[in-house]
Amino acid sequence: MGKRRAKVPPEKPAGLWSLLGNALPTALGVVTALGVVVAFLNYAFGISVLQNPSERYRKSYDDLVAPLVLGSYEVNEDRTYKTRIAAAMNKSPTDRAAIVADQFGKYLTENNLIGKIEPAVRLIERIIDCQDSLLCQIDDYDAYRKDFIQFWYSYRGPIERMRGNGKAIDFGSSLEKEARRMYQEDLSTGDPS
Repeated sequence: MGKRRAKVPPEKPAGLWSLLGNALPTALGVVTALGVVVAFLNYAFGISVLQNPSERYRKSYDDLVAPLVLGSYEVNEDRTYKTRIAAAMNKSPTDRAAIVADQFGKYLTENNLIGKIEPAVRLIERIIDCQDSLLCQIDDYDAYRKDFIQFWYSYRGPIERMRGNGKAIDFGSSLEKEARRMYQEDLSTGDPS
């Protein structure tokens, strides 16, 4: 006679609680690992991932960039500068740009501010990059609009001279692109200031 096999009852499908019990530790591990990676990126590289750095950027901006923007308005009101620009109205845009670059370069040199341009540009570009990112957002981004335009068109000459002069060849290019875009938008809506 042959051996008789004992009948094994079929396995019951795992219940919901059983599945959650098995998946929960894995999910918690993944979330914890992602948290560590995000924290590392935020700390080590200054990359704003899954956060809103508006307040931190605003404070840095007020300390570093705002004084340069205010200074640019002072230069624009300087009588000598106005006279030079008025005299160059019939000259080429390149000639006028050279006058602007010269005047703002002198302002930076005379006030010992030339060293502030690079960190100011880097901060502005971090703000722009954050705003362009899907993972980062600046609450009051539009409040920077006039300042970005003013900063670029005032300090364009010194910034362009820094390109390739010990700085990256694209130094300030995000600022340039954004300021030009904003300026063109303002012109199209009838706001030339």
